Amino acid sequence: MVPQLKVFSSYMVTFVVIACAFWMASFGFFFDFFRVEDANVLFNRSNYTDLPPFFYYQGYASIPAQLVAHIVAGTLPVFQSFIYIFSALVIFCYMSVLLLRATGFSPFALLSIGVVFLFGRTFVYNLTYSLWPSAMVLSLFGYLALREDRGLKSNEATIACFLSLASPLSLFSAIPIYVVALKSRTVPSILAALASVLAYPILIEHGGRGGAEQLISTLSSNFQIISQSPSLIFPVLLDGFAVERSFWAILFGATQSFALISTILIPLLYIAGFRCKPIEDLVPFAVGCLCIFVLAIASRNLGDRPPAFRYYFPSVIFFGAVLAQVKINFPQSILRLCGSVVLVFWTFETTSMMADRGLDNFFALTEFKYNKSKLFGEGTAFFTINNYNRPRSQFYIALGNGTFSGDYCTQYGRGLEFDFQIFCSGSNVILFSLDGGIVNVLRP
Repeated sequence: MVPQLKVFSSYMVTFVVIACAFWMASFGFFFDFFRVEDANVLFNRSNYTDLPPFFYYQGYASIPAQLVAHIVAGTLPVFQSFIYIFSALVIFCYMSVLLLRATGFSPFALLSIGVVFLFGRTFVYNLTYSLWPSAMVLSLFGYLALREDRGLKSNEATIACFLSLASPLSLFSAIPIYVVALKSRTVPSILAALASVLAYPILIEHGGRGGAEQLISTLSSNFQIISQSPSLIFPVLLDGFAVERSFWAILFGATQSFALISTILIPLLYIAGFRCKPIEDLVPFAVGCLCIFVLAIASRNLGDRPPAFRYYFPSVIFFGAVLAQVKINFPQSILRLCGSVVLVFWTFETTSMMADRGLDNFFALTEFKYNKSKLFGEGTAFFTINNYNRPRSQFYIALGNGTFSGDYCTQYGRGLEFDFQIFCSGSNVILFSLDGGIVNVLRP
């Protein structure tokens, strides 16, 4: 008989997950700050324009992220970076703890979180991407309540109401909460369900990219592409996949494929008559994740490119909950220890690659201080930080003392060269060129 390692309890598992998340976020702070839209959509916009704090981007609004960016705008950039990262980290850690609780601190939940660390580190510390863990918090609230045959608690409902404003995805991620509200009929559950439903029309840009007509058109086009090439959404189906690709590529494709398959399979099992309690509890969660995936691929044309990992993120979290139903006749403490070791290894694997970037960008960020007598208009001194490793990237971070009026916002076509960009709203941006550090607005 294998002896139990009682010291490796659920508290230790939680500590390992949070410690790994903090470790990764600290590397994000030094090497990967203001990643992607955190740069031009949140930081540049909130610091260098007089535009309203809340806006639509890519057809939707994300109130919590935009609120955080607005509150800290004008402070030291390095402080803003810290707040962006810390805010995202808190949401991710909270989601992770909920997943552990909902799965009985299963080692499979650890592996699910580890896959995110390995292939989707921006979910841990990127404020823009925090909308995805926020959506999963709603699903996990409902799933946990269903498992425990209860309604939502008051604190859960309060958090759910706030995080419902993170993105339109909350309409679907809250499907388990809708089921809980119907079953329990408690006030907190009903309020959380109503908040998720009412948030959707507020957060969607009507008539824009998030409009129903545009979504249906894009979805129809993408379904035709997928029907001709299923490997676009199921990478494990690629010919010669296991032979021609590296171990990490195989793991990446297999995780995405089987995670998505699990969201399809669980509802099918329920329809086929397999209605034990674990499956009944998982069905609303699965339907929510599947709806999110469909909405995500309806938001942009795939072409010949597979969906990004973020579209699979809900399914990966759900997959951890599904695998946790597998009962292994082996001491759980040892399995948790093994899962924790893998999680730590994958965390260090990712952060070691991040450290290769060096600290030059971070030092440039810390050395910059805003001029208290803020200058306005063109011709002021600016410089940019390229923290995205792409030339002429729209995600350059701008550092300077100019504030530009919304009158400069114009719709530009592709192909125009620029040095940095400030997002305005919809398809409107302000593009800038730098000449010896002096900024000039590019006009059509």
